[in-house]
Amino acid sequence: MIIKERKMPLIIRKLNALLRRLPQHHPQRKDIEASFAKYMAGYRGEESILITY
Repeated sequence: MIIKERKMPLIIRKLNALLRRLPQHHPQRKDIEASFAKYMAGYRGEESILITY
């Protein structure tokens, strides 16, 4: 079986870049952090399944 290297999704990279640029007191920062955490959890879950394969 051919196992391809999984790249980090574009949405995660975009949210990460946005969080680096947003000030700590920005009104939507908490929402963006929540979205980032949700996407990262899914990405890590997929990564963990691929490792056990």
